[in-house]
Amino acid sequence: MRYLPLWTLCLFLTVGTGGAVIAQSCTPIPDTAASFQLTLTGGAVPDNFYMTSLSIPGGESANVVIDTGSTGVVVSSSKVSAAAFAKATQDGHILYNSSNKFFGGKYVKTPVVFQTEGGGSVQTNPIDVLAVSCTCGVSQTAPTNQAAPNPARCSSYNGTPPTQGSTRSSLTQCQAAPDSIAMMGVGFDRGGRSSALNPFLNLAAPTGKTLHPGYIISKAGVTLGLTAENVKPFKTVQLQPNTKMPGTEWLQPNACATVAAPGGTPSVKLCGGMLMDTGIDFMFLSFNASQRPAGSTTPSAGPYDGANRTILTPGWPMTFTASGQDQQTLLTYTQTAVQTNAAPTPQQTVAVWAGSTSTSGFMNTGRRLLYSSAYLFDQQCGKLGFAAY
Repeated sequence: MRYLPLWTLCLFLTVGTGGAVIAQSCTPIPDTAASFQLTLTGGAVPDNFYMTSLSIPGGESANVVIDTGSTGVVVSSSKVSAAAFAKATQDGHILYNSSNKFFGGKYVKTPVVFQTEGGGSVQTNPIDVLAVSCTCGVSQTAPTNQAAPNPARCSSYNGTPPTQGSTRSSLTQCQAAPDSIAMMGVGFDRGGRSSALNPFLNLAAPTGKTLHPGYIISKAGVTLGLTAENVKPFKTVQLQPNTKMPGTEWLQPNACATVAAPGGTPSVKLCGGMLMDTGIDFMFLSFNASQRPAGSTTPSAGPYDGANRTILTPGWPMTFTASGQDQQTLLTYTQTAVQTNAAPTPQQTVAVWAGSTSTSGFMNTGRRLLYSSAYLFDQQCGKLGFAAY
């Protein structure tokens, strides 16, 4: 058997260079705070996508993927009423970077209804739902069309930049959207998208109750709304406010991965942003090639997000330890890199090396972190937390 070097990655969460900034609206959670256990519609989690059903008054219900790697409800325009789509005046779009998929359409302001365990339901306040009429691919060629596209005419998107100010890529092969588009982004600090688009953070409080905006995702499912009781198991870190956006918005924490051979001293320190992304079942390590340890790269046996990738050498174990500013351990878990996620154990993952031209990196843990720990996001107080099972 060929010897595979062993390396350890220790992950430390930080929140910037200043002291902790606590939201002015962060007060103790009252006894009147409500919470809801969301009804999931997919297979066992986190083996499979976290999925649930949502309905839009006057439109159709849709099974959606619960994705912490994006923000906002995105459905085919056929899921909203034709009258509501025709009446909507605000054009919108979203680009999913990991898959290079672009969806264009209109924002329709509407409540969204979720089913909860025990046969109940919970409804959001009216939020902007992106009703998609057109889909496009992204070409690595400069834009040739700067005109504002028309969601009623999909060909008008061709040649336009996928994001404002983009000069190196453009939209291509734009066509009418299928009826099957259904995504629900519940993440924060995702491409400048406001928490006002996040359905999990904009629930309508039941009569006689209050809501502390936030959620918990675990092997047991998804809990909406935080209470004094359901936050007890969690160790949390204070997030920094996103001062570039209006309202109460938070930045993802930074993380550093110290890489060392067994018995040796740390030789490589990789630092950057950190995201727990329920939308993927593998890991992204986005760092400049010059920062990667020697011998740590191997070609993947198959595609990830539509392309063959360079992955972390199979057999290399990764031990992640997340800590707050006071060095209190928030999370520790170990996984071993494998070639494929076809039938992995909870202690295994594919770790994809993603290209980066910057010296500041980024780590997307994927949802396999949830085999080891529950995950909490507190929107009102700006806290991120973990609770080991």
